[in-house]
Amino acid sequence: MSHRPETVRTLQEAAQAIMTKLFIHIGAHKTGTTTLQRCFDENSAALAALGVTYPRSNWFHHSQHRLAFALKGMRDPLQKDIPDFDREVGALNTAVASAKTSNVFISSEEFFSCSADAVMRLKDRLDVDSTHIIATVRRPDTMFVSMYNQKAKQPNNGFNRLITSFVDKPETLDSDLSFWSCIRNWRDTFSCDMTLLQYETGPAVDQMLGVLGLEPDALPQSTAINKSLPGAVIEVMRLSKATGLSPHAQKQVFWLANQVLADRPSYFLSAENRRKILRSVEAENHALFAAFGMKNPYTIDSRIADLPEDSERQNIAFRDLMLMLGTLLDQQTA
Repeated sequence: MSHRPETVRTLQEAAQAIMTKLFIHIGAHKTGTTTLQRCFDENSAALAALGVTYPRSNWFHHSQHRLAFALKGMRDPLQKDIPDFDREVGALNTAVASAKTSNVFISSEEFFSCSADAVMRLKDRLDVDSTHIIATVRRPDTMFVSMYNQKAKQPNNGFNRLITSFVDKPETLDSDLSFWSCIRNWRDTFSCDMTLLQYETGPAVDQMLGVLGLEPDALPQSTAINKSLPGAVIEVMRLSKATGLSPHAQKQVFWLANQVLADRPSYFLSAENRRKILRSVEAENHALFAAFGMKNPYTIDSRIADLPEDSERQNIAFRDLMLMLGTLLDQQTA
């Protein structure tokens, strides 16, 4: 018995008929994003075999950051250009259309703080059947310290303010700390399935595999990267910028501080200041978790927000600076 030609579907047509779901991981910063992205990059073939495409479109540093750069008008640190949105979203749509799996996953922590207009612009141009947004948040005071470390340690970025100047309004350090303000732009615009993860619940890779319907051991375990530096190193870098050292000198100071002060403890923020941070964002986080039918875990009284028992201490002492100076003089006379 023969079939009518118009009823016969080729394998290519059948593949095109597969419903494509796009998972968009929006961050936030300092929630294990780089570790996750590197793992998915290094294991993209294994992911594809499990039914998830991690496309090479919009590529920067293991992930699809160039699409986020385009949405925010940010400059690509390597290519030194501001990516063109039409070109970037077109590249993503092409990657989705050519994917051999029904699930496609993209990630960039720069998505997190996109404006409502930028998110709508993305939604209007995506050519996919359905979308699932994934956001990860973290205990605000520890995220605050991690973000401060990241900004203060970088040479030649002009960032030199004391950490305490941001405590009363944490969002002035980084807009990602306004969890609900950022996530609501995505939730309201896409009106689709959305998952809210907590950094403290487990490793970023394991949690993301679970969202994708995969087992936690589906990919090799990845070690965390972008670890925080000692508090003394952070303070040395802040001081080097505050005193106006040249960019070249700042880089030399960074190298020397890491050599001499590597055994110093992590950055210290007092329990009093941590409480201020938790209180200042508590109402917004109540609203965030309520929107997902969850209880806010980031309150002063919650188990997850137990405050450290560390006694008050300085991040850097005059002795540390003298040790650095002595090491530098010894190296010059050696």
